[in-house]
Amino acid sequence: MEKWTIPADFERWEYILKNISELLQNDGFSRSFINSLSLAADEVFANISMYSCVDRSGEVEITFDIQNTATEKMALMTFKDNGAPFDPLKAPEPDFPDGPASGRSPGGLGIFIIKNQVDHIDYEYTNDHNILTLKKYQKIRGTL
Repeated sequence: MEKWTIPADFERWEYILKNISELLQNDGFSRSFINSLSLAADEVFANISMYSCVDRSGEVEITFDIQNTATEKMALMTFKDNGAPFDPLKAPEPDFPDGPASGRSPGGLGIFIIKNQVDHIDYEYTNDHNILTLKKYQKIRGTL
């Protein structure tokens, strides 16, 4: 398991995301899997840095783990911050009356993107911390 605590700014985040991508690649995850999880994680970190920790000099604790079974591999990422409480699981789904690019005002799609890139999301607010966990699975080739 890897664990990092970094300021809620993008300079350090790029380094962490590069490390995570390398760990996934070294464990044999597909490029599509890596891109998908990276996109979701990037959106989570962007939301934390732009909204949750905006009025405080916040830090984000990120834990990352890979777990393997006989039939699948799972990447597990947890983001913990001391920003304002926000449960992304309660965010409303975006409305696309005429398609995603139709006259919508910018923004509001980050949580939608996250939900569509990972297999499972957990959220809790404990001891003045937001804790968001992302899980993404990949079947091992040759298994049912």
